[in-house]
Amino acid sequence: MSEIDIFREYASTQEDMTLGEPASEEEIAEFEARYGVKLPTDVREYLLKINGAYESGGYITLEPLSEWCLILEYEYANPENIRWKLPEAHTYFRFGSYDILVWDWLIKLDSNPDNETPIVVIYEKATQIANNFSEFLQKYRIHNPLSLLGYDE
Repeated sequence: MSEIDIFREYASTQEDMTLGEPASEEEIAEFEARYGVKLPTDVREYLLKINGAYESGGYITLEPLSEWCLILEYEYANPENIRWKLPEAHTYFRFGSYDILVWDWLIKLDSNPDNETPIVVIYEKATQIANNFSEFLQKYRIHNPLSLLGYDE
């Protein structure tokens, strides 16, 4: 069973969590073409099976693919500040947040789906919190908020 399936099973047991509608292959292809990236296997599986999760009335959000964007394109981001915190910001995509836009979760993507896809949280600084999307979901699932916000565990 993949981490995506485990996460979906976990979410179904959470009273205050709602999952999104699965993305289509066409939506994924459009996203990849628009940004010149290829999604890694775990992200693709997540989007095809879950594509968004909302907890505590949206207090914690994993956005559907239609809301993913480069962090430098995000309407509430200050590009100069983001570049200072994350020099490679042009390769990071915002996919979620904690505390309604206070902590943003980002994933690094490029044209090779086999390259590393670290997950960072950005607040006062950018901190890597997971090596890949599956590891991020695992940390989310075991409810360790400190690991999701970049504080020492």
